[in-house]
Amino acid sequence: MSPRTHRTTVYDLSREILANIFTQVAQLDPKWAHLRPEKSEGPFALSAVCSEWRAVATATPALWDHFDFNFVLPDLERYPTRLKLWLAQTWLRNAKGRPLVLNLFYRTPWDAQERGIDISVIPLKEVLEEFAAQISVLSVQCGSSGVLGFFGQVATGYPLLEELDLHPSADFDVFTVPPSVQPLFPRLTRLSLSRIGLDGRDNLQRIDPKLSAVNWSKLTHLRLDRIAEKLPDICTLLEHTPALVVCHIICISCDLSKVPAYNRTVLENLETFTLELSSGPAFVKFFQRFEFPALHQLSFGLSRGSNWPTMHDPAMQVCRAYASCLTGLSLSFECTTKVLADIVKSTREQLTELRIFYTSEIIEALGAKTLRLPRTLETLWIRVDFNEYQETKRNEPIALTALQAIAKVYGLKAPSRIRRDYEVFVLLETYATAEKSMTVRECEKLARDDGLRMHTGKMATDRPMWVGLHPMPFAAGFVSSTSYLRPEL
Repeated sequence: MSPRTHRTTVYDLSREILANIFTQVAQLDPKWAHLRPEKSEGPFALSAVCSEWRAVATATPALWDHFDFNFVLPDLERYPTRLKLWLAQTWLRNAKGRPLVLNLFYRTPWDAQERGIDISVIPLKEVLEEFAAQISVLSVQCGSSGVLGFFGQVATGYPLLEELDLHPSADFDVFTVPPSVQPLFPRLTRLSLSRIGLDGRDNLQRIDPKLSAVNWSKLTHLRLDRIAEKLPDICTLLEHTPALVVCHIICISCDLSKVPAYNRTVLENLETFTLELSSGPAFVKFFQRFEFPALHQLSFGLSRGSNWPTMHDPAMQVCRAYASCLTGLSLSFECTTKVLADIVKSTREQLTELRIFYTSEIIEALGAKTLRLPRTLETLWIRVDFNEYQETKRNEPIALTALQAIAKVYGLKAPSRIRRDYEVFVLLETYATAEKSMTVRECEKLARDDGLRMHTGKMATDRPMWVGLHPMPFAAGFVSSTSYLRPEL
């Protein structure tokens, strides 16, 4: 047999094979859709290799239909606004009419003139006006008052939009429209609205579901993060959402005086519910107002302060009421062993998944088997907080100590009598700046050595510490990203 005289290279592949390879890479790379002008990333990286690859990339619309860009990143200030706009438009035009998934951030710097930033062009406005008719999933964060005034006036509307995730400034009001105007979002089924400011106040304008650009009766997924001033306003909205399957509510000012306990509203399709209110009585009042016969995953969280002692009886009442269907329970507040035992007992041994806040008392009780979990349990999540300031002040690795305690009960070296039939996961909740912390690295090493399955979540940085954010809710079913980062649970 004669030796081969030609070695096949990537340049010998057909355009069809190259397109398939590029498409696979796009699906596997989590940062594919991120545009960074200072780097050649995503489809722009392919286009920069050679003319052949550029031809294949630009002829493959599937490479360009996801787009994630922060127009005001500090390290991008040296790039003119019009250049960044041109890059965004070039990217999206290459999608050639495919439905788009966009994640955009924009704000007008208060000192734009001093820093030489061109604000005569608002790139967010230009992009949305040109591509509104193609967008199927849209996430927009805007920290500047008045910038989104155009949003509800786009000529084409948003005919393909199925998911909208908005983090607008406090003055924004796109949902109140004259009755004669057709819905801006005729296909919208997933809606998330969040306050982006640091004050934590519910100061977005009140939404009237009867006079709205959104058809609330079609929504299947809803997330409202501090967008209504009082709990009664939230209740009014939910009365108009009969199709809801997944819901996440965060309300700071839980005024209970105007929440009637009569005229109960039944949301027949709701299966997964995360509720973050300011106190236990608020939960009781809320569940007196609504009924969820299909509910099987429930997450409790506190939106303000540390009123967790008020949560004992309300949590038990709710769990008893839904014991026949509840299979998943997540508690984002600290509780004693007795409280946890009572809450778990109220579910009548039907839980398959439980997510709890770490305390040494609870872990010791689990190890000693004085706290027994349901025999039906398949998955246990334990949340451990990492606070760099407290670690330094006390001069002790608090998070590491917690991991060691968990490892004694659930690690590879745990006594055989503690072996269990359910999986255990640890969520180490940190801030983004803590990634390089020696304690975090030690926790990761301990988890590896002891066979613990640990995830590291990053707390939100766009809200004050006293504003709650449930770190372990059940999946909300949104495609778009949000203002906080969380591992896939």
